[in-house]
Amino acid sequence: MASDASSDSRLNFRFMAIAFISTLAIGAGGELALIAAFDRGLLETVVSILLFGSAMAVVCSVFWILARRLMLPLRAIASSMDAFSRGAPEDEAEGRLPADGPEEIACMAARIGEFMRQTRGWKAELEATVGSRTLELELRNALLRSIGSSDDDDQAYSAVLEAMMGTLGADSALVAFYDELKMLRAAFRADGETRHKHLEAAEAEALERAASGMSVDIRLPFQSCCAGFSATYRLEAQGEICGYIALGRRSAAFTAEERAILGKSFTSFSMQVRMRKRRTRELYIRREAERALRKSEERLRTFFSESKDMIYTSNGDDVIASINDAGLSLLGLADRFEALGRPFSNHVLSSEDRENFLSKIKERGYVVDYEYVFRRKDGSPVFCIETARAVKDEAGNVVEIQGIVKDISERIASERELWKANLELAEANEKLQTTKMLVVQQEKLASIGQLAAGVAHEINNPLGFLSSNQTTIGGFLKALRGAWNEAASGDPERLGEIAARYDLDFVLGELEAVLAESDEGFRRIIDIVQNLKSFARIDAAPTMSPYNLNEGIKSTLVVARNEIKYVADVELDMGELPSISALGGEVNQVFLNILVNAAQAIESQKRAVKGRILVSTRREKDRAVVVIADDGPGIPEDIKLKVFDPFFTTKEPGKGTGLGLAVSYDIVVRKHGGSLSVADSPFGGALFKIELPIASVDSQESAS
Repeated sequence: MASDASSDSRLNFRFMAIAFISTLAIGAGGELALIAAFDRGLLETVVSILLFGSAMAVVCSVFWILARRLMLPLRAIASSMDAFSRGAPEDEAEGRLPADGPEEIACMAARIGEFMRQTRGWKAELEATVGSRTLELELRNALLRSIGSSDDDDQAYSAVLEAMMGTLGADSALVAFYDELKMLRAAFRADGETRHKHLEAAEAEALERAASGMSVDIRLPFQSCCAGFSATYRLEAQGEICGYIALGRRSAAFTAEERAILGKSFTSFSMQVRMRKRRTRELYIRREAERALRKSEERLRTFFSESKDMIYTSNGDDVIASINDAGLSLLGLADRFEALGRPFSNHVLSSEDRENFLSKIKERGYVVDYEYVFRRKDGSPVFCIETARAVKDEAGNVVEIQGIVKDISERIASERELWKANLELAEANEKLQTTKMLVVQQEKLASIGQLAAGVAHEINNPLGFLSSNQTTIGGFLKALRGAWNEAASGDPERLGEIAARYDLDFVLGELEAVLAESDEGFRRIIDIVQNLKSFARIDAAPTMSPYNLNEGIKSTLVVARNEIKYVADVELDMGELPSISALGGEVNQVFLNILVNAAQAIESQKRAVKGRILVSTRREKDRAVVVIADDGPGIPEDIKLKVFDPFFTTKEPGKGTGLGLAVSYDIVVRKHGGSLSVADSPFGGALFKIELPIASVDSQESAS
């Protein structure tokens, strides 16, 4: 029986140990459930249930033990009665009764009392732990709910302030956080009023020092009505400072346990602040990007729609994809669908211009200030200038053309007017230069003519009496010879003797020869004077009059003989020409300029033999043609078009004015309606061809 009691006792203790361990397990599981619940009322309910369950487990254990202890005597009596009925000895039946039952029950009751006292201690510790955990969980829950309550930082952190103050019973609280511009901003709440401001550098430094444990009285400008903060924490996550939290309470200072709870709560809260900081920054960047995008889109939309120039896009096949109102107006279209989906070349006057444009933009990727003519809907032309760029795919194929077209019709009209004015000005300037040149040349010609006329006059005066005296001497000599012949017939011997003595026959013969040579000289002088007078035309009016080209050439050759005779031989090939209506003196000047130029060109070669100048005249239909060719060095091709320009010369300085051929061109072309051209001579030199219209002298006289 002792062994049975011992066995039952060990069984009871094992049962109590199992019940206690079960109670602790249930309590631990309940605590984990409480941590996950985040609700104060639910926590209190669960704690009460756990405590009640533990007490009930203990009571049940006690009742179980008492029941087993009562069952032992009953079971022993039953066993004795069974033994007595079977005739067993009495001592065997009595031996089944428990001898130590009441003492063991008293011992168990003492143990149960001790266990109950321990259980009450555990309950107190559990309540304290649950209270701390409840405060921590409540604070964390409040912080999490409040920081996510609004997208606006000021509103969210104001909710954080209210949550902290409501949970911790604080009189004032401050949350400093970094806004979207990374500036430290504070939300402060005291006496039921919440304020916000950006912190200065000194204020931020004071918060940092206080969060580092230094004794600093943080009093912001808006905190004058409140006591200083007694608990300050730095919000830091993954090495990044996200902000600061400061709390103040007048009623009682924060205990070490509360500070530990705040430290744990704010450590986990720092990650939420960091995430919000980053999200706020990202939202700010996204909002700014969206704002910039909207602004850019609005600007582009305004630029596209309000532009006064045509803006369009076309696809890779040059089919119009979009066009603004200015483009429709430029093309004379009333509806946008008259342009969309149609080839751009339909609106260009010359398709070749557009093809050239497309080839350039495909090659370069852009085209700047390309000019061509558009064709409006009514067929009228529009002068335009386009700048465009090509959008290409990865293979380099053009997928879109973006172009701006500007109407330059007014500019073209202005340029035309300017060109016209410039041409008129150039023509007037040319006329002025020509007039100036002609005035100078005419003054020179007048001076030369006056000089020639004066020389001719001065020569003509002595020539007159010399010629008269020559005639008189000839008459006297003739009379003397007649008298001599008559006297010789009367006394031939005497006269023969006298003639022999003075050699009169020789003297008279030589005298007649001298007189004959003098007559020839006088005739030549008279011809020169006549040619000078003919070249100068001092006796002719400055109007068109009948003129013989062949005679004019001959008289010009007489005047230019001194320039030509030492360097070249002149060959004449004169055809039959009728008289023409011309200014003879000026035409002679043309011949003289060309002949003298030919002689000077041949002389410049410094040849050992004389050169050759051929002057020929002929008639070609209604024109008289004069050709003067030489075998000199000729005229290079690059200056043939310049030889008739005023003041152009290839001669050395001081040897030419550059006006001779310019004056000649003006005389032949403008005054006489002819032509003057230069070419290569068949002899290797230069050839000048003069063509003058042949007009009837009778009709000219009748017209005059």
